[in-house]
Amino acid sequence: MLHFASNVSNHGNNETIEEYTERLGMRRFTARSLVLSVLLGSDPPRLPVGALIDFCSLFDIADGTVRTALSRMVASGEIDSADGAYVLTGDLLQRRRQQDVGRGATPYEWDGSWWTAVALADARDITERRQFRSAMEGAKMGELRPTAWMRPSNIGPPPARRDLIVSRGDLPPAVSNSLVDRLWRLEALDRRAGELLAVVQPDSDDLAKRFIALATCLRYLRTEPQLPRALADNRRADELRERYTPEEVRFQGDLRTFLRVSTDAR
Repeated sequence: MLHFASNVSNHGNNETIEEYTERLGMRRFTARSLVLSVLLGSDPPRLPVGALIDFCSLFDIADGTVRTALSRMVASGEIDSADGAYVLTGDLLQRRRQQDVGRGATPYEWDGSWWTAVALADARDITERRQFRSAMEGAKMGELRPTAWMRPSNIGPPPARRDLIVSRGDLPPAVSNSLVDRLWRLEALDRRAGELLAVVQPDSDDLAKRFIALATCLRYLRTEPQLPRALADNRRADELRERYTPEEVRFQGDLRTFLRVSTDAR
């Protein structure tokens, strides 16, 4: 059973995976999303097919469904297959790097300057717009308007793109404070961090629910802006980062044990 803070209530051990997932604000996991999530959380991001099938079995997803999803993901270029194992490729490796940044300490002191990223192409289809938005959010940029994104330069710039101009410059303190309030909903971010502080401390043996809890926290940490303390109080988000890492280490150890036992039983 998990102990929840704030408005996240305790529903007990009888809660189903689907109910638990919905309550934490996550979409229902499919075979594809489970494979991507577990590979994103693995170091290196590579697992044998048997391990992926056994992991998905925790969520009552059939072998055939997993194999079909794997074939489609290889065809779409999301993963590669070699020697009976699957590995992340392409843009998903960038997402993994974003996750690594999000769960670590902020790398730089802030000198008062800001990154500004401006998209060159106004006419983009909906898929391109979604991909661009995802890239900017993953780089922890805040949306000033759909083609202009900004953030303090206490972390690195967004990844280089052909359709993007990135610049860096100083802003007066009053402008910086005003921009922070415009670009991010700080109260909501802080409240969510407080809720997740409880979620990341499970005392359950249920690997599926522990995975969902960690995935929920990691999704938050990937895009939480990690603003300078001069502009925002990130204490609860920083505490979440500190608690997340040891829980992830424990989970990965328990998952490896489960997969090893499951493989031996085949």
